[in-house]
Amino acid sequence: MRVAVLGLGSMGAAIAGRLLDAGHEVHVWNRTAARAEPLTRRGAVHEPSPGAAAGEVDVVITSLTDDEAVRGVVLGEGGVATHLSPTAVLVDASTVSPDTSRELARAAAGRFVDAPILGAPQAVAAGEATILAGGDGDILEPLMPLLAQLGARVLRCGPVGSATTVKLVANHLLLGQLTVLAEAVATAQAHGIGDDLLSALGRTALVAPALQNRLDDVIRGDHEGWFAARLGRKDVHLVRELAARGGLDLAVAATVEELFEQAIAAGLGDRDITAVVEAVRSRRATEAGVAGR
Repeated sequence: MRVAVLGLGSMGAAIAGRLLDAGHEVHVWNRTAARAEPLTRRGAVHEPSPGAAAGEVDVVITSLTDDEAVRGVVLGEGGVATHLSPTAVLVDASTVSPDTSRELARAAAGRFVDAPILGAPQAVAAGEATILAGGDGDILEPLMPLLAQLGARVLRCGPVGSATTVKLVANHLLLGQLTVLAEAVATAQAHGIGDDLLSALGRTALVAPALQNRLDDVIRGDHEGWFAARLGRKDVHLVRELAARGGLDLAVAATVEELFEQAIAAGLGDRDITAVVEAVRSRRATEAGVAGR
């Protein structure tokens, strides 16, 4: 199958690499062209623009940072929507608003699937990630073998926008648990509990499996992971907007977003989401303030 991957950050590059390994003809594009070089050395075709890539393939996969970036690549002048062939399908693997997914589906004349990914780029490269898929059954069914090559399982979530909804809820769960872990670690360290003991405690069932690979970075790391704090803040903000449309005001999400904003303000926006612990450490409570709360 001929597949284009647009956006070669950590996740997009892992998707393209996985598809190359599976024997597909892969076309790639990225704003910074140098990011395509490791993939072109493996046989990928570098395209000069999103539109050029879209006109050459059966499936276009976008993996971009946020709603604005996806809209620009798909809906912008010379973008995917104006070059997508009548039989091709647009698959968005980005974490965006469900409203954006539905907007993209309209632009692609319904030939669209939202397919965000649960798992790190390393999990995609190893075929161990979970793919969330939302879209019309007639469009989605022919794509199932391709999506199955990207992950250990594909979860059908419902119509367009349902997969992005599930991804946002999942990321809220991850970011909320991470923030609680950061508070627990910072509190223990403030009272002299050793890092080795905290690490051992964190390997018990008290810490969710999804956080185990970030535990040491919370305790004493330099926050060099792949999931940037600025993207974490973006995701929790989208969750709050999603909840508000359902009549809900999420108190925990508001606190998590505030802490990530503090981490970003401290210059840690491009560090891993574990940098939220630095925002926790920087907050100092007065005895009177704690009593008041």
